[in-house]
Amino acid sequence: MLFILFTQAIWSAAFSASVMPWDRAICSMIVSNRSCACWSISARYEKWATLYNLKQMAATVSVYEKSGFSSPEELEAALAAASAGLHEVTGKLKAVESTLREKKDLQKQLLAYIKTKPARDGLRAQKTEKARRAYREQHESDFIIAESAARYFKAQGITKLPSSKTLQAEIEQLTKAKNALYNEYREKKENVREWRKRFPCA
Repeated sequence: MLFILFTQAIWSAAFSASVMPWDRAICSMIVSNRSCACWSISARYEKWATLYNLKQMAATVSVYEKSGFSSPEELEAALAAASAGLHEVTGKLKAVESTLREKKDLQKQLLAYIKTKPARDGLRAQKTEKARRAYREQHESDFIIAESAARYFKAQGITKLPSSKTLQAEIEQLTKAKNALYNEYREKKENVREWRKRFPCA
């Protein structure tokens, strides 16, 4: 008789007032009273399993309520929103990282091209074809670099080269944006991980 009264008290505490059904929320916590090979001959085990399950239900309801959720559906909606936020910031981070790589590649080619300016100017100063051929041979490495950079600009559809100062400013701005997004990504990822750890059935 005492066992029955105690069981009813726990059940009442777990499903009091405005608490919604919690079947899905406690799916990983319920002990099957058929999990023991001797369940059919052990009334003591069956009583223990029933009491244990009721205690787990009450504990789970308490955790949900302390977290501000009145039902598993509310938790699922919050988790979905958190996951969507993580997906969104991940997409933004990848886009910024891609743009930053492109800008750094352009900067590398631009600086290399700028360094060849004296050689290119010197070639234009040569008066004869023979002098130009001799000059090109003398500064062959500079012209290889300049031509490689020119091919890169053409492939990227760049018809007007940006100033190195402007390009550096863009890279610094993108780097700041990347760092900010990465911090936000880490925070959102940790938030989702913690929620799933606390509510594995959600």
